[in-house]
Amino acid sequence: MPISKTMRYKKEVELLEHYNKFPEGGTTVFSSEQITKTFEVLGLVPRVGAKVLDLGCASGITCNILTDMYDMKTTGVDFCGPRIARAKKLFPKLKFVKHNIHSFLKKETGKYDFIILFDIIEHLENPAEVVESAKKLLKPGGVIIGRTPLNFPYSAHLQVYKTIAEFRNQLNPTRVLLQENRIISAWTK
Repeated sequence: MPISKTMRYKKEVELLEHYNKFPEGGTTVFSSEQITKTFEVLGLVPRVGAKVLDLGCASGITCNILTDMYDMKTTGVDFCGPRIARAKKLFPKLKFVKHNIHSFLKKETGKYDFIILFDIIEHLENPAEVVESAKKLLKPGGVIIGRTPLNFPYSAHLQVYKTIAEFRNQLNPTRVLLQENRIISAWTK
């Protein structure tokens, strides 16, 4: 199968074919409590009006929660057309972009207070590249926030981190900890 011009990672192209069949799927973050707890354990204070980029936004649930709770200005990006279509239908007042994360990060010039990587790191062939590209889009004092499962092999997971030390060595977060069998992480510039 040829790799599309906007996607150079073969396994991610294969995953897209799978994701297109399940537009309701995506993030495992479904409640304001999960988001609040993630901010709290990282010692972060969500700010009203903060500009947020949600990479791998799936059907937009996290964007909606952040907008409802904190009046944040969210933009959701996902490469799965059916999931973006669902997000736009469910949350028509929010901004969603159908785009490959890698090429989006190379083209984007906006600056963000928070960049969200919830349940996406494990699906990327080169998550370190995504983190480094995302850092360039942070405002001064901005933070990338990640959540990924610990030691959870699954056919759609291209990265399986067996320990926090392994995650730290591969992705070099500013802060990393374990929360309910998930690695919670943060990066700053």
